[in-house]
Parts: sequence; C-alpha cells; structure tokens
Amino acid sequence: MNFTEGIEGSTAGEIAMDAEKVSLAGALISQASRGSDVRFERVAALREAIAAGTYNVSSASLADKLMSVLLL
Repeated sequence: MNFTEGIEGSTAGEIAMDAEKVSLAGALISQASRGSDVRFERVAALREAIAAGTYNVSSASLADKLMSVLLL
C-alpha cells in the first residue's frame, strides 16, 4: 500500500489523529536527542527499594499529589 491508498479510505478525523501522533512522536524523539532529564541514580535506588520490598509511599503524600493533579 502506498501513501495515497492509505488516505483514500480514511476520514479527516483519522488523518488528523495520525498527524497528531506523528507530531507527538517527533517531539519525544527531539527531546530524547537533546538529553535525558532522568536521574539514573534515583531510578536505580527506587528499583532496588521496590525489589527489596522496602519502598513505602505515604498515603497522605499520595493523596495530596493526586488531589493537586486532579484539581488543576
């Protein structure tokens, strides 16, 4: 199938959604190529704590974060 064959059976909404997905993917690739903001040491420490069963989350802290996100 070539490009035009794929478009002929598509609705404008489907094409717009595909364009949005491509745009988002491009933005993510661009961000990744600029460098990562992931703190590898922190991620490794969290993984170890989870694996060891010592990672605990304060229910009050979790509730506060959830409420702040939901009330934006």
